Amino acid sequence: MVARNGSIPIRIQAIRIGDAIFVSMPVEPFAEIASSIKAESSFENLIISGFSNGHNAYLSTTEAYEEGGYEVDVSPFAPGFDQLVTSACLNAVSLVE
Repeated sequence: MVARNGSIPIRIQAIRIGDAIFVSMPVEPFAEIASSIKAESSFENLIISGFSNGHNAYLSTTEAYEEGGYEVDVSPFAPGFDQLVTSACLNAVSLVE
């Protein structure tokens, strides 16, 4: 995953329990990111969990970098990182569907 000054590996996990899939990541994603993952997935009962297996930082949307603010200022991630995480989450979901 791309960071402002190099790379930061993060672990994305998906687990299916019955008719639900839980997707976990060690960041605090903006609500728009969780909504995007749910919208792009074909699985109906998808639950997004941040702060899982650690906590790296806030995961801002690319658009939030233009607006600025606390979450963007303290995040080590570069604009576009949200799209990489969304893709990784959707890939994890596809492995357990």
